[in-house]
Amino acid sequence: MSKLKENYADEGLLNTIEMSQLLGISKRTLLEWVEQRAVPVLRINKTIRFQSAKVFEAINIKQSTKHRKIKNGK
Repeated sequence: MSKLKENYADEGLLNTIEMSQLLGISKRTLLEWVEQRAVPVLRINKTIRFQSAKVFEAINIKQSTKHRKIKNGK
């Protein structure tokens, strides 16, 4: 994990701008992932917050699953 990711991992809850910057993606892409339930979120009233460690864990799990499917020819 990069230094930036390590620093944010202990910071608590991040908003969509902070999380998208950390991931290196646009806010729009992050919100699409939220709609697709590809990343875990916390909804507090009408706001969305992210726990960076859980988001990175979800992304790593999805990537490793995708890699296994490609490797096995599925």
